[in-house]
Amino acid sequence: MGGPLPIAVQQVGSQIESISWLTAGGFQSAMSAFMGQNFGANRWDRVYRGYFIGLAIAAVIGAVATAVLVFGAEPLFALFIPEAEAVAQGVIYLRILSVSQLWMAIEIVTAGAFIGQGQTSPPAVIGGVVFNVLRIPGALLLSRTSLGGLSGGVWWAISISSVLKGLVLAAWYLRSLRSNPKVMSLRSQFARGVSLIKLNFHDLHRAYPTFRYPGYGRKGMVATSHPLAAGAGVGHAKKKGAARWTRLWPRRPA
Repeated sequence: MGGPLPIAVQQVGSQIESISWLTAGGFQSAMSAFMGQNFGANRWDRVYRGYFIGLAIAAVIGAVATAVLVFGAEPLFALFIPEAEAVAQGVIYLRILSVSQLWMAIEIVTAGAFIGQGQTSPPAVIGGVVFNVLRIPGALLLSRTSLGGLSGGVWWAISISSVLKGLVLAAWYLRSLRSNPKVMSLRSQFARGVSLIKLNFHDLHRAYPTFRYPGYGRKGMVATSHPLAAGAGVGHAKKKGAARWTRLWPRRPA
């Protein structure tokens, strides 16, 4: 079917579909910031766990969007175009796109993980160039099948390419994680049941180095948040020879 009706259906349908990719886009920004912070701090345990938590959130977004587009296609589309023929085509369009909602959300969140680590090429190549270009020959091939004529072929090409973008981009990122020796070490710890939350600290052995250098005083130490208090503590330690709790101010009269 050609003419202006399929174009109108796609325009309205893409606006309804935006509830999923706009929501996933917000989590993409959050994922990018989270990955950038932990990648810069060399916290691969948080990078590893954060990505899979992000995938779980993306799966929820995709599942909800799929249910909305499948079961609520007719009343949602009728809000914008009440004509019976347009509603019938709109229902077909939204249900075709419902196939790709899960993988589209995964693609968007995975792109945020790549961007947070400074790798902008994979999402640009996979999501922006390759599969978008392949939509043209895919639409021409699918329009010759029994998937709904010219308009149905175009819509299926859009949906199938979104599924492939999510699959390929997620597989690319998982492969990059598995090729990282630090991540492989973390995976072996997870397999042995070692918790990365319970950290065992020692005074002299720095098993978890940070940008803040620990201090260790064998004969005494003064630690305060104010220079005057630190000076008073040092003076008191020099006089008494040992650090202990003592009032440094006079008592109030009873």
